[in-house]
Amino acid sequence: MAGSLDYGQTLALVARKFPDKVGFICGDERYTYRQFDDRCNRLANGLLKLGLYKGHNIATLFISRMALMESYYGITKMAGVVVPLNFRLAPGEYVNLISHADAKAIIYEELFQPLIDAIRPQLPEVRNYICVGNKTKGTESYEDLLQGASPSEPKVDISDDDIAFIMYTAGTTGTPKGVVRTHKNQFIGAVNFVSLPVNILGSDATWLSCPPAFHCASQEAIHSIMFLGGMNILLSLYDGFNPGAVLKIIQEEKVTGAWAVPTMWISLLGCPEIDKYDLSSLKLACNGGAIMPLPLKQKMMTKFPNVSFMDFFGMTEMNPWTCVLTGEDALRKPDSVGKPCVTVDIRIWDDNCHDVPVGDVGEIVYSGPSVMKEYYKSPEATSVAMTGGYFHSGDLVRQDEEGFVYVVDRKKDMIISGGENIYPAEVEVVLLRHPKIQEAAVIGIPDPKWGESVKAVVKLKSDQTTTEEEIIDYCRNNIARYKAPKSVDFVTEFPVSSTGKVLKRELRQKYGK
Repeated sequence: MAGSLDYGQTLALVARKFPDKVGFICGDERYTYRQFDDRCNRLANGLLKLGLYKGHNIATLFISRMALMESYYGITKMAGVVVPLNFRLAPGEYVNLISHADAKAIIYEELFQPLIDAIRPQLPEVRNYICVGNKTKGTESYEDLLQGASPSEPKVDISDDDIAFIMYTAGTTGTPKGVVRTHKNQFIGAVNFVSLPVNILGSDATWLSCPPAFHCASQEAIHSIMFLGGMNILLSLYDGFNPGAVLKIIQEEKVTGAWAVPTMWISLLGCPEIDKYDLSSLKLACNGGAIMPLPLKQKMMTKFPNVSFMDFFGMTEMNPWTCVLTGEDALRKPDSVGKPCVTVDIRIWDDNCHDVPVGDVGEIVYSGPSVMKEYYKSPEATSVAMTGGYFHSGDLVRQDEEGFVYVVDRKKDMIISGGENIYPAEVEVVLLRHPKIQEAAVIGIPDPKWGESVKAVVKLKSDQTTTEEEIIDYCRNNIARYKAPKSVDFVTEFPVSSTGKVLKRELRQKYGK
């Protein structure tokens, strides 16, 4: 609708401004904005012809195909609601999420046809199955649907406060919840991104998103670059994250900005072939999902001397970023997640919703137009999360005199040992400064004397060896003794979510017995 902030109309606007410019690349697929908008309109009109209409929830299941982004814009153009699904789940998890979301249709790639066939009998509410690729009996062909539909903009009334997405949280702290995001939320997320103090964001930007596009941060970053008229490259993830392939893309497409999680940056920097590629086009490197350790930042500055760095902090409920640490402060404030984004109002509260003094630890709470509408079908959880009129993140932080925010820990991850509150993130910062440690996670485990004790789980750099005693002594020399780990386990890999976050609940299940 004219004048609205709706998701699909943003694409239509950009397509009118830059019709012949390549806007999206994924593997061998490459579309101009005019072509991409045409296909999204065809999908929207095709869905309407199937009898789907405004307010219907439509699930998507892809690893990495252009059709995933077409689904995002096509579904929202016909006023449907997109429900992106993580491609790494188990069959029962898909049944639970699709059922909870009340999905009326599923758009998926052929790779998942055996899965869809297996769970279909458990999904009586799903009316339409739309397959990208070779379809089976009882499914719709995605391409046939597009070819039989009009390329004209669908005539559907959409308002800013209509629902655009239901995105399920990663579930690192419990059962995934459906985060309801409006068209306005999506627009404001783009505003927060494009207002960042960097000079490479614009219509000349060539952006590479490394994490999967079902994740809210990748999806919103892609939308933000599209909003500017830049070119988006979606990374193929069918063979996992391939650092050599990524470096080749940066060289060949002259990528100016890239988004990745720390484990991906570590993999890129550790690629034996990195020096053979021309990476001079890269001007902005963005990190999210976890705080980037200082040694990693320093190594990146050596390999990419002309690159500005940004650390993003946020959550799905905030669509998705809330704070950002810009390049000039990356070394000066290495343990910080930066300052709030332009539209985000933060407070740091105690358990009674009172502001804590500067420097003290409290829960960071948020207000502003990027805050989610609600948790889907969970009014009680929504009410609890919005106590006092602000969204309660569950993150414990402190703020310094300059306004920089430091994450101390998740409220639920806090360890209480002998009556003392211990924040794992504080211990992890110390561990990551150890020259032999590449990654670290800290959890609380049962202790008959202290209630809980601190356990460190660490991954060493490939050419390093050390002992449990050395790590414990190092921590005791750099942090209060009661905060230092009482035990250390060494791993070659951490269990991580699709967004690169360490799944601490799995560590607790393994070590907390």
